[in-house]
Amino acid sequence: MDCTQTLRLPARRHMRAALCIHMVIKRGAKQMTINPAAPAANQARQTPHSVVIEDRKRLTATGILSIVSYDSFTATLETPGGTLAIGGEGLTVSELSVQTGEVKINGSIEYVQYTAKREKQESLFKRLVR
Repeated sequence: MDCTQTLRLPARRHMRAALCIHMVIKRGAKQMTINPAAPAANQARQTPHSVVIEDRKRLTATGILSIVSYDSFTATLETPGGTLAIGGEGLTVSELSVQTGEVKINGSIEYVQYTAKREKQESLFKRLVR
């Protein structure tokens, strides 16, 4: 499916209200990024995040900010609280809702792992000068 056929962007003057999906093929893995405009970004960060796994075959996640990468063995998603890694076999992203940040993944799910966001640390120079 071609991204330009399924997503119709408004005129340039209305670009702030539009959501853009950028698809990049990188070494066999598909990478999708959801880039909302500034007001929508603040709204997306306030949305609650949840993960529901059914029979270790279907995963539904809400409050997703972006899909960092995915292939048939892993999917990496960005959530308001950090990075969510999903591993298994035969994983496919069946649905992606840009407005709600909902993602549905099918396949044999073996693990789900969260990685917390790191705070920006001071540079080595700033720590030495103190």
